Amino acid sequence: DLRAIAKCVQGHETVILLRDRKYRVLLRSACETLVHGHEKDSLGGFAVGLERAYEFFVRVSAHAYGLSDEVLGRTWRLMAVQSERQFGAFCFLYAMVMGRAFDLPQPYSEMRNKVVHKGYIPSRQEALCFAATAVRLVDDVTLACRSLGLAHLNAVDELSWKELESELTGDASFVWSAVGSADVGSTTTFSDEPDLDLILKSWIRNFEPQTSTIGS
Repeated sequence: DLRAIAKCVQGHETVILLRDRKYRVLLRSACETLVHGHEKDSLGGFAVGLERAYEFFVRVSAHAYGLSDEVLGRTWRLMAVQSERQFGAFCFLYAMVMGRAFDLPQPYSEMRNKVVHKGYIPSRQEALCFAATAVRLVDDVTLACRSLGLAHLNAVDELSWKELESELTGDASFVWSAVGSADVGSTTTFSDEPDLDLILKSWIRNFEPQTSTIGS
């Protein structure tokens, strides 16, 4: 879960932390899965990535409105295993912040449900269209987060990373941090490009982390 532990032949451990938002990591994984021809699996990744972007927006909104971490945690637990409740909470907060309803295309929801609940295997073109829609929706959610103020967005990022670091044991010799790149901001739709695989691979590179040490 955004971490990996490597052990050398002498038994020394190095902990790798990916200081990036979970939804970005999930979307990058979904892109790689689609590039390698696993259309059905990639759709699940894109769908889950978008849902975690919803959660991130809820957390940024809560911070912006002064909600304590304790109250947010207790409230989120009421819907932690129910994606429809999470989406409902997101939609109302989004409407309050942006002054308009969130536009989730019906074909996107229908394809997600066919794949997740009915075992439908999408064609490559269907998977690419689904991916393009997911990217556009994540862009929208990211812009909504920014509209609340970068201070709130960065504060939620820092809190998430501190929670991740605090869960580490003290046994590791070194801790390395793989720092993610800038927010998703793609405006290219895959379906408009002649070489779709090339576009996907280019988009994946936007998620490539740069590794740097954060302490020992």
